[in-house]
Amino acid sequence: MLIGATEIKFEKENHSNVYVVGPTGAGKTRWYTIPNVKQEEKNIIVVESRKKEIYYATNQTKAEQGYEILQFDLLHPLFEERLQDMVVNATQQKFVLYISVNLIDSTYQERGDRLQKVFDLLQEKTLERDVHLYLDEYELYPIPNLFHVLQVVKAKGIHISMIVQSHAHLQQVYGKQVANQIAGDCNQILFFGTNSMDDAKYFSRTSGYDQMELFLLQNEVIVLDTYYLPRKIPIKQVDCNH
Repeated sequence: MLIGATEIKFEKENHSNVYVVGPTGAGKTRWYTIPNVKQEEKNIIVVESRKKEIYYATNQTKAEQGYEILQFDLLHPLFEERLQDMVVNATQQKFVLYISVNLIDSTYQERGDRLQKVFDLLQEKTLERDVHLYLDEYELYPIPNLFHVLQVVKAKGIHISMIVQSHAHLQQVYGKQVANQIAGDCNQILFFGTNSMDDAKYFSRTSGYDQMELFLLQNEVIVLDTYYLPRKIPIKQVDCNH
């Protein structure tokens, strides 16, 4: 498990299921999602996020790499039909699909059911390219049986980055035991801090990282503490003559 906020890139040919946890503003999108979407040059990419930040930060790079750029509304009546057409043609053209959704006009169940169809379609088709799905704020799009899905998709060349604001949110959706099994089934866990004491205790037990550490730099101290976000404290010069 990796702790802290720094740019994290995985090897292009070494994808796996990744569990990314951290509150708003912790840097999940900036330090993990955007760098990894940008560096992928061969496989199909699906990004599900209600925010346009990822699209604006990556679409030009992907176009320069030869990707077809697509934007779909998750709840559009023709969503499934359009997605199926793209998957059928994926052998000829690699694509990056940015999926958005209006949260106000939809329910958890509606969003989860549509996302389940994405997984079903990708599993049904035999693709020449691997697929990496980035599920930003996954707790807003929960599918019914995620633990089973994680077990199945590995053999299909489908890799998932599940990004949530807190592990407690996942526990609320699936129950504590199943949520912990889901986290444990991921090959990598990236922890960007928490505002939840329950999360802090869970990840401290998982990692064995249960104490505060100080890293002294030239002009500042970086404080890493399981119970809080990483903090930078400037080092001020003190005039000892006064």
